[in-house]
Amino acid sequence: MSEQEDASDALSFLPSEQATAEPMDDSSESETPAQEIDGELLGFDGKPDFIDKEYEPKKWREPLEDLQRVADAGNVFKLGRKNVAAPRRTPALGKRIRKEGTAIKGKYVSYKMPKEKATSIALDATFRAAAPFQKGRVGRNDLALKIDVQDIREKIYEYQAPLSIVFVLDASGSMFRMLKQMKRVILSLHDDAYQNRDKVGLVVFQGYEAIVLQYPTVNLPKVVDQLSFIQSDSWTPLASGLQKGLEVLKTEVKRNRDIIPVLVVLTDGGANVPISQNAPPAFHNSQYYNQLEQEIENISDQLREAKIFTIVLWPENAKMRGPRHRRIAEAIANNSNGDFFVIKSTAEISDVIRGREFFEAITSGQ
Repeated sequence: MSEQEDASDALSFLPSEQATAEPMDDSSESETPAQEIDGELLGFDGKPDFIDKEYEPKKWREPLEDLQRVADAGNVFKLGRKNVAAPRRTPALGKRIRKEGTAIKGKYVSYKMPKEKATSIALDATFRAAAPFQKGRVGRNDLALKIDVQDIREKIYEYQAPLSIVFVLDASGSMFRMLKQMKRVILSLHDDAYQNRDKVGLVVFQGYEAIVLQYPTVNLPKVVDQLSFIQSDSWTPLASGLQKGLEVLKTEVKRNRDIIPVLVVLTDGGANVPISQNAPPAFHNSQYYNQLEQEIENISDQLREAKIFTIVLWPENAKMRGPRHRRIAEAIANNSNGDFFVIKSTAEISDVIRGREFFEAITSGQ
């Protein structure tokens, strides 16, 4: 390795204002003619998107802790609600998400006819069901109230269901600075998560693959610590990130069927690496991008079938990169029967994360 490369590597870990080494000039490399798809220029010299060249570096290793600090985590994002029907709009989550079941826990709120052996008989409802038929049951026994099997009613309990939230984060160059703010977003859940035994996990996708940085845990500071080890890359394996998040939540549901699985996806929708191959080709054509979108659609369908509540956070400034990015992000929400939010950098993310109106909609879909 040359001395110039040693110096460049050393400086790559310093804050941007301290780094003095200039990036290598790529002008000498041969350029492949770009192709236009959906109004975007694609396939420039093996890089993901020609239009992203200015602000999506090949490798940006600036540690998260060296980024400029933000005084108030509440003034990071503004999330505009999209694709949500009016009946599903609910107040901020001051109330806990509640789930119903026949297990003896929580508050007795209703009853039903048991399909199998009743675990907890609702005596009041059983007596009411038997009362109209007492004249026809005279003389059968000495009981004041004659009860038949068809009169039996089973209790339904309402209880506070814990959440298992997996954040799937886009660590591509254009999204890297937003990851700093996710520390505060995750920590804002701490008090509520501790009280209700919610779990939070972390999946990051970059380069050619997605990795699980932290499996769901109640230790939120531990999740935040993992964010400090993220490095960015210009490639965006979005489908791999969705698949990894799906696998983690499926495992959580198998361990505890009482949880409510939630997948929160932060991405600009700039997918450029399919699951089916490790290294993308040097030139991206329409067939290549159709394959990418089909993979994302298939995984989104699996999220819906697994009853995993999905939230997609999409930065508004990504609209400058062309219509394909938003189309992909919206497709994830639509195909998974989830929700889509537009992020604006001028207001609060707590309106959605702390208010968590989207979590309230979970119970209406179950």
